[in-house]
Amino acid sequence: MTLPNSFIFRPIYEHEVHDIIGNLKNNKSTIGSPIRCVKLAHNYVLKSLTKVYNQSLDVGIVPDILKVSKVTPIDKGGDITDAMNYRPISTLCQYQFGFRKGRSTEQAIAEITDNLRSAIDNNLFT
Repeated sequence: MTLPNSFIFRPIYEHEVHDIIGNLKNNKSTIGSPIRCVKLAHNYVLKSLTKVYNQSLDVGIVPDILKVSKVTPIDKGGDITDAMNYRPISTLCQYQFGFRKGRSTEQAIAEITDNLRSAIDNNLFT
């Protein structure tokens, strides 16, 4: 029986990951690296991203880093007692870069480069 407001996760294909990455907006944040870096590296990580997603789905394990977010309400102006005058800003653990003190986009590039080198050294892209 399927409930009307339910959804099902299904395996994803490389061409779908390619399309998703291609449609990302450059001015948005992501976990660990700027979108522009993800787009530049997509041909190198496409197969691995697809594999990680599908394996996560198969075994039913989602990395803890993807489950945690700190949400801070930011005042947009107006009546401070009206919840509609706030917008939520989500900070994804220590991996949020770009607008946090001491976490520049240059550091994000350095970190993803180190992570990719480590993954290559440990043959994680095979």
